[in-house]
Amino acid sequence: MVIAFFGHANFAATDGLAQKMLVILDGILKDGRAEFYLGGYGGFDHFAYQCCKKYKATHPDVSLLLILPYFPTRYRQEDLEEKKAQYDELIYPELENVPLRFAIDRRNKWIVDHADCIICWIDHDWGGAYQACRYARRKGKCVIDLYELQMDNKRGSVSNAKFETPQRG
Repeated sequence: MVIAFFGHANFAATDGLAQKMLVILDGILKDGRAEFYLGGYGGFDHFAYQCCKKYKATHPDVSLLLILPYFPTRYRQEDLEEKKAQYDELIYPELENVPLRFAIDRRNKWIVDHADCIICWIDHDWGGAYQACRYARRKGKCVIDLYELQMDNKRGSVSNAKFETPQRG
């Protein structure tokens, strides 16, 4: 199972939201093997990384993968070494022919195309995270929006999030 994460850079984490993320991961994975695809930029990506790292501490069959939007030689060597120490694997999709200004968008589409489920935080209708989740929904992917779940809880309504294992296909 591949779970990917998308969210806005200006995200502010809370302990309650971190706990909700761990409950969602447990519900989806049921202690199964998984790869977590992470983007490594901004507030939500940092939050997702921290949650995935905490989850991995008690679930050794989980891998944290950083999906790079730029060819590895574009990074400073010390930054690349730090990333290698933080993640189980760094993946660079074949994006060499993509202009740099489109690299993150194309990387995000690659992530969606290879993911079974997307966990996100989308609280406005613009930006790369919004576009990636919109693309995921059009592709029929399982999308769990933590922002929507939080808003449902505040309104007292029952969320329609499902924790069934999505079928690959």
